[in-house]
Amino acid sequence: MANDPTPGAQCATLASIERDHPGWHTWTSVAGLLYARRLMSSPPAVYRATDACELEALIREHEERRGS
Repeated sequence: MANDPTPGAQCATLASIERDHPGWHTWTSVAGLLYARRLMSSPPAVYRATDACELEALIREHEERRGS
C-alpha cells in the first residue's frame, strides 16, 4: 500500500500529484508534512503524509472509494 510502492516506480512530487489528480490542492506545512485537499468537496477531504508517494496513495484510495 502506501509503504509498498510498485517496484521501480518513482515517488511523485506535489506538482505531479496536482497534474495527475485534477481538483486536488497540495502543500507542505511549516513542520514539513505534506497535505492534499480535494477542492469543493463535501464533506471535506484532507490527507497528510510524510512523503509524496504516501500522499498520492491516499488520494488514489479516496478516488477509488468515491468512484472519481
